[in-house]
Amino acid sequence: MNGLALYAQSVWIGAMVVCAVIAISLCLLLAALYVFSGKTGRKARFKKAGIRIVLGTALFLLVVFSLRYQADARERINAHMSGESISDEDGGLYIARYAYLGNREILLRVYRRSDMTLLAERTYLELDRVKLTWTINKDKLIYDTSASDGKGYIDLPPTLKDRFLAKFP
Repeated sequence: MNGLALYAQSVWIGAMVVCAVIAISLCLLLAALYVFSGKTGRKARFKKAGIRIVLGTALFLLVVFSLRYQADARERINAHMSGESISDEDGGLYIARYAYLGNREILLRVYRRSDMTLLAERTYLELDRVKLTWTINKDKLIYDTSASDGKGYIDLPPTLKDRFLAKFP
């Protein structure tokens, strides 16, 4: 990304944070005014205001998550695979293809080579060029050697979770 795009993105994010803080402050002020509007029934109004705040927050987070997921999915769908690696140790059962998404992100997809069925998909950060390693005992594809805690590799054959998540855009 060039400097102008990074600047525009940071300004947009800053503006969204300011708008969110203002909206949250306004909602809390209105809730406080509603709760303390009368001397009787404050407990019921407090409960009602609390439920509305929780539901509004959940709805807001759902919308933000949906918009972010849609933007990520659009970027993954439009990715052009720039390289591939075939698992030679097991006779070439799997093929891994990768694409550079920008911002040092790599999209990695693992396919069954016989019918090109997508089995697993990962997005990860990489500072250097992609280095894929098929393990000797044929049970893993290592894509990030610096990762820890069971991350940085894909089990072969991919787990049920990997196969399920690969079906989503």
